[in-house]
Amino acid sequence: MGLFTKKTASHIRVALNIRAFVEGRMARVSLDAQAEDGDTIKDLLTRLGREGSVDVSVARAILKGGAGFTVLRNGERLAMPEACTTPLTDGDELSILTPMAGG
Repeated sequence: MGLFTKKTASHIRVALNIRAFVEGRMARVSLDAQAEDGDTIKDLLTRLGREGSVDVSVARAILKGGAGFTVLRNGERLAMPEACTTPLTDGDELSILTPMAGG
């Protein structure tokens, strides 16, 4: 790679499902998202909130890492708030739930 060659980011696909009771209302999101290789759950939620794919208040509430959120990555439970710094890999399936949503 040359001195001025730009490194291109590798894109990965992530399935995201959110079923969470946030600020007095139920948030339901199901989408296939594109992320960059090395992105974390925090990176993904921040970008989707900015883009409007996920309501920004929902993304912020999840990222605050409240004890009421359960994060599953490929069926395995991740501890909050450490879950937000988990790197994503291609084909990951993320589910973010609250107890009132079946979590």
